[in-house]
Amino acid sequence: HSTPMIDGHYNVYIQSTTGWLYSIDKAGTLRWEFDTNAHDPGNVALLGDKVFGITSDGSAYSLDAATGKQLWKHKVADSAPRDTFSAAATNGFVILPSREAKGTGGNLQIVAVHPSDGRILWRYNQSTEQTKFLGDKGYNQMPAIVDNSVLFNSVDGGAYRVGLKDGKEIWHTAGVPGASFSTAGGVVVGPNERIYVGLNARPEEGMLRVFSLATGEVLANKTFEHTVNAGPAVGPLRPGGPLAVFVAVGDNVACAPLGQHAVTARIVALDADTLAQLWEFVLPVGDGVTAGITLLDSCCPDVFGNPTVDADGTVYINWSGGWAYAVRDANGDGTVDIDDSAEVTAFHHGGGTNGNTGLAPGMAVVPSCWKILGYKSSD
Repeated sequence: HSTPMIDGHYNVYIQSTTGWLYSIDKAGTLRWEFDTNAHDPGNVALLGDKVFGITSDGSAYSLDAATGKQLWKHKVADSAPRDTFSAAATNGFVILPSREAKGTGGNLQIVAVHPSDGRILWRYNQSTEQTKFLGDKGYNQMPAIVDNSVLFNSVDGGAYRVGLKDGKEIWHTAGVPGASFSTAGGVVVGPNERIYVGLNARPEEGMLRVFSLATGEVLANKTFEHTVNAGPAVGPLRPGGPLAVFVAVGDNVACAPLGQHAVTARIVALDADTLAQLWEFVLPVGDGVTAGITLLDSCCPDVFGNPTVDADGTVYINWSGGWAYAVRDANGDGTVDIDDSAEVTAFHHGGGTNGNTGLAPGMAVVPSCWKILGYKSSD
């Protein structure tokens, strides 16, 4: 349930739902491991030579990136989410999803702490209704830090912008009334000053919502025939542009090898300004169950990890049917052909996956339920 982080020395940092955090060098050798003594510690943030995160019991922590030695640990909330979420960090601030009440799943607040000692700098409450399931609750949240502000979303497709220094609300745009549950956490901010959020407007209808970065105004909504359960990505369609937003569309898979049924999933590239479709990649028909699971060894990921796009417009996507893909529309015909090696490269690892592919120059790291795969460029 995790996304690898890669530092400037090509060291990889990744957590496990068991509560362990691992650092691996570029050759795949374990550098160190750290037991957080909690479950589901979330995706960590790197800042300088330090690693930051928060555990399920609400304890923020900092580690030395070189050795894994704990530098500090402080209780900053009653609990933290128990599903996938991400910390974020910049000079002077570590941003952490958290809760004021015990529970599982998502979060109801964002807390900022100082990277030097973990002292609380501010706290922003998304909802005063602690039992609220949708509404203002965050889920799989992935805060973004842009222009001295912090942006994050709610599970019903709402969006927030607060000041980085004080946590004061700059704007808040409410979600979609009657929205259904989605695991599509994370806001993505494009260089076109627009914010993109995925959600499920209805039980069988996914949606991409677009906001103005400056004001929070809703600029566009685009619906899909199946649900959206991964956050979008923004990047160039090809070297030099145009700018595109990439959305993974498909219903989540079952967590146990029961009730198999045919399911379809696809990745679409949309014009980042008009939302016109530029290409699509249709995945093989799946059986609706996470690849590789058994009744005694289960992993419960989403159908996709969030897509990652590189500077050339190649999209890296991990599918819980057991495959990792890198796709591009090489001939510009609007369809990514799974049988064309110029457009699709893939590896069958045989497991589910809930994380993004991590990229560094000449390096890609693919997470899955039971293994981590590292690739280097051939040149």
